[in-house]
Amino acid sequence: MSIPSPSMKDGPECGTPAPIELVSVGKNPQVTFSPTITVTCDMAAALSTWISRDLQPLARKHLGGNLVQIATMSSYSCRNAYGRTASRLSEHGRANAVDIRNFLTTNGHAATVLADWGPTGRDIRAQVAIARAAAQKAEAARAAALAIQQKNLQKTNPPATPSSVAAVPSGLNDLTTGSTIAGTPREIIIGAQPGTGLGLRLPGTGEPTGMGLSNGVQGPQRLGGPKQVSTSHQPPSAQPANPAAATLNRTQFLRSAHETGCKIFGTTLGPEANEAHRNHFHVDMAERKTNNFCE
Repeated sequence: MSIPSPSMKDGPECGTPAPIELVSVGKNPQVTFSPTITVTCDMAAALSTWISRDLQPLARKHLGGNLVQIATMSSYSCRNAYGRTASRLSEHGRANAVDIRNFLTTNGHAATVLADWGPTGRDIRAQVAIARAAAQKAEAARAAALAIQQKNLQKTNPPATPSSVAAVPSGLNDLTTGSTIAGTPREIIIGAQPGTGLGLRLPGTGEPTGMGLSNGVQGPQRLGGPKQVSTSHQPPSAQPANPAAATLNRTQFLRSAHETGCKIFGTTLGPEANEAHRNHFHVDMAERKTNNFCE
């Protein structure tokens, strides 16, 4: 639904000869613009195509209902393009652009650009830089602490001199020679077998004493303790609600909406473009010599 508006002329460049006030597009469901927007007929046709061909299927897929309302921020406005004070006119000055902040469905689910777009590439790069700087700072602090610790150890524990080294007891001989350690038969000191732990042997017999410990640690029920409770037959717990899934659906809708807009409009800008567009989509019908401009 649209309402014809009088011709507009603001200054040497702003305005359009045949603007319309666009109230809604489509039927069953009808998608309204809140507030209504002042645009050209070409812009109204492009919005209608975008909504019916792309946004409605995306809303049903990701938001679980049909799109019924688009919350707008700006349409006609006589001003220069963003970031330019004395250069080309913004498409808003020709009633050829719309800024959108929110999409609402029949089931009350809303996808808001500011809240649901998710981290931008700028955000991720900034987080990586912060994490890298923190890691470098922590490593420098660790190296400094280690250097101080080593310096303190050198002060409290000077290197040993030959006179400070204790003499080896005369009874301690090479175990491989079969001699004794202070009169203890070699068979008691060595003879451990793989898998038998201590593997002590009685002198002169070559047989294990049976006192060896097994390498495998037995469970508490083998030692007379309480048996472990098996959970294999317990009913599975109910799946907890996952609020993150709903957020992800809204994010996927917004990013897909932005992507499809790039194929229709001469310019499609969103949060990835710059901070000024973090909270809305800008779409316009600017003529391009080559490809549409999409950020």
